[in-house]
Amino acid sequence: MSGFLTSLVAALAVAGVVAVLARRFPARVAPDDGPSLEELKPRFARVEGLAAAVYLVTAAVLTLPIWWVLATGAELRAALLPDAEHTLIVLSLYWVIPAMFLALVAAAVPTTAVLRRRLGAAYRDYERYTALKARYDARQVLRILVPLVGAGCGVMIVLGLDFYLLIARDAIVINRYFSLGEERHALVDLVEVRTAPAFTAPNGNTVHRRLYVLVFADGSRYATSYLPRDPTPAEQRVMFTELARRAGRPVVEVPIFTRADL
Repeated sequence: MSGFLTSLVAALAVAGVVAVLARRFPARVAPDDGPSLEELKPRFARVEGLAAAVYLVTAAVLTLPIWWVLATGAELRAALLPDAEHTLIVLSLYWVIPAMFLALVAAAVPTTAVLRRRLGAAYRDYERYTALKARYDARQVLRILVPLVGAGCGVMIVLGLDFYLLIARDAIVINRYFSLGEERHALVDLVEVRTAPAFTAPNGNTVHRRLYVLVFADGSRYATSYLPRDPTPAEQRVMFTELARRAGRPVVEVPIFTRADL
């Protein structure tokens, strides 16, 4: 799944959760205990636009340092892995997604502080205005949503840090994305390296991209469609043909990989 698609799915998931929580926690303000929405709108419509702008700018500014911390942490984690001729970890772009969502959560704090200072005593009326307009209790929703987003980002961070492929002189170490444990295969356990110029995607479409599949003596396989990052086709060719040469195993060309082959 591409980074864009992952971001889109995550954003839609958050929007769906917000919609469910909004129905679960309706606004607590009663229309008859203060100014109505129509009365408050002239006072706060522009403030609402300013708040949205401050929030988005703050989130954008916070995304970069959070991304840098995560990407740097991943590099430090990779430095602790055993020495290998080839060490593949996730691309630094992977960390943009959790950084973005963490920034969206963190941006609420300075945005609220700016609004409180800007509005002073009128901030309570602004809260009433947003509650009447949104028709849900924002505090209750955020009290649940923030931990959910944080937990989701935490899972994504752990999975990203623990996703790598090591090709050493005498072994191949695989840690798949949805696995917290390593698979270690001695070089002598490599049966063959298969390659094809195309493969069948999970949706049944044929994708014209060269893949390599490592076949091991215990029957397990590792396909390069699941690499932590994508080396260039030339780099992959060198990497896996050299691996097959050192193991004394053939590189077998097949017309296409089916889903069962991967």
